[in-house]
Amino acid sequence: HRKHYESHPYVCDVCKKGFSFASQLRMHQNRFHKKYIVWNCNMCRYRTPNKWDLKTHIISHSGERNFTCELCGVSTKFSSSLAVHRRTHSVPTITCPYCPKEFRENYLLKCHVIKFHTEEESL
Repeated sequence: HRKHYESHPYVCDVCKKGFSFASQLRMHQNRFHKKYIVWNCNMCRYRTPNKWDLKTHIISHSGERNFTCELCGVSTKFSSSLAVHRRTHSVPTITCPYCPKEFRENYLLKCHVIKFHTEEESL
């Protein structure tokens, strides 16, 4: 039995059929068990049924930041993150009525006012 295992080290986790090559296992899974395919990150425990999601996830492990804002130089790993960042340059700000601090979202202004401009009630 040991010799058989060594010649078929790639085993389908659904039906336990063994294959000599990883490519054979992938072809088998695509043909017979497509809904069971799980892509695993080799750097952490992340698992996904979608190969594209795994590729995107693997980028998160690298230190590379290939997308740079031309206005301020901030760099991001993903183009979608850069798109979100760029909005910070165009979203109007709200100025605190009690000090010059500015906020891009109303709820942040409210938190600021409560924390810094509301007097504590004496006990």
